[in-house]
Amino acid sequence: MFHDGRGAPQDYKEALKWFRLAAAQSNTAAQVDLRVMYQEGQGVPLDYKEALRWYGLAAEQGSVSAPFKIAYIYGKGQGVPQE
Repeated sequence: MFHDGRGAPQDYKEALKWFRLAAAQSNTAAQVDLRVMYQEGQGVPLDYKEALRWYGLAAEQGSVSAPFKIAYIYGKGQGVPQE
C-alpha cells in the first residue's frame, strides 16, 4: 500500500521496510517487489546487482517469474555482462 500509494501516502522508504521484513520471512512476492525497487531506483539507489540478488532468492524458493526476469537482466546487461 505504501509502494503504490493505495490507502496511504506513497512512501518508498516505508514500503522498503515492510518488503524487507516480509522477504526475510521467505515471502517471494516481497523479494520480487524488492527487486523492482532496486531495479528502478524507488526509494533506494539504482542497483541492478541487488535486484538480481533478490530475484535469485525468489527463484530459489520457486517463484515462476523470477528466472525469466533474471534472463531479462542478463539480456539487457543491467549490472552484469550482457549475454
